[in-house]
Parts: sequence; C-alpha cells; structure tokens
Amino acid sequence: FVSALISFIGFVITIYVVRKSTESQIQSNKDLIKSQNDLSMKNKKIEFLNIKYDDLKKAAIDYVSKSENYRMYMFILGQELRTFRFDESSEVDSFHRNIIIEMRSKLQQLLDAKALLRFSLYNSFEDSTLTSIVYHIHELDKKAFSIHASLIHNEKEKFDIELHNYQKDILDVEATLIEILKNKSILNGKDKPS
Repeated sequence: FVSALISFIGFVITIYVVRKSTESQIQSNKDLIKSQNDLSMKNKKIEFLNIKYDDLKKAAIDYVSKSENYRMYMFILGQELRTFRFDESSEVDSFHRNIIIEMRSKLQQLLDAKALLRFSLYNSFEDSTLTSIVYHIHELDKKAFSIHASLIHNEKEKFDIELHNYQKDILDVEATLIEILKNKSILNGKDKPS
C-alpha cells in the first residue's frame, strides 16, 4: 500500500511539474509572439516613415530645382527681351505669344511641383509643423506670379527687383526644407526612422 501511495504521489508531482512547465512554455511562447508582432509593427512603421521621408525629399528637391529653373529661365528671358527690338510686325506678336505660352508652361511646372511638395508635407507632418514652410512656399509663389506679370507688362525695374527677391526666397525655402529633412523625428509621431 505504501509503495502504491509513493508511486501515486510521484505521479501527481510529475503531472504538476509537467503542467507548470507546459504553462510556463506556453506563456513564454505567447510573450515571444507578442514581442515579434510588436517588433514587426515597429519595423513596418519605420519603413512607412522612411517611404514618406523619401517622398518628401524627392518633392522638396524637385520643387527647389523647378524654382531655380524658373528663375534662370525668367532671367534669360528678361535679358533676351531687353535686346529684342519691338516693332509692329506680326512676327513680333507671334514671338511675344510664344514667350507667354512658354512662361506659363514653366510657371505651371513650378505649380505642379509645389502641389506635390505640399501634399508630401501635409502627408508627413502635423499642421503645427507646417506653418513656417507653407508661408515660405506661398511667398515664393507670389513672387513667381509677380515676376511673370512684370515681364508681361514690360516693367523692367520691378522685374529685376522681383527676380532678385525670388532668388533669396528660393534660398530661404531650401534652407527650411533642409532643416526639416535633417530632423526626421518630426515626421508624424516621435519615432525616428533609421
């Protein structure tokens, strides 16, 4: 009887130890799965933020480049118009119409690049972060339109001043964008992409 009792107690202890070991292993596996899921979600979020950052960087580079191209185009066009002798021929009217069409095309390219940049900015940042850069971009747009108008209306002095101010504003926008791009951690949330 005693030996049966000892065997039974050993059996119960073995079952208890196996059960506790299994419960511990199950809990450990659950914790491991949760940890892996958390890590996977964090990696996906970082990957998503990196994609947003790359899109923003491309849009910023494209916008600054198009702004500088517009400035150079308008500068060269201003120089050409100063040397061009206007008379009443239909050839001049055709030349002037072609210039206006080309200027509008360049301006539209700039506005398209701005739209993409603004989309990337609003997609990447909280509204409070955008105030400064959106203001700079808005001012740059106003100057681009002013340059366009002063050239169409043959206001040479205003054209020169606006073109000079436009170049300074391009540098301001570029510097602001560089600061934003240096600080990836301000992309929606506080997680800093690698």
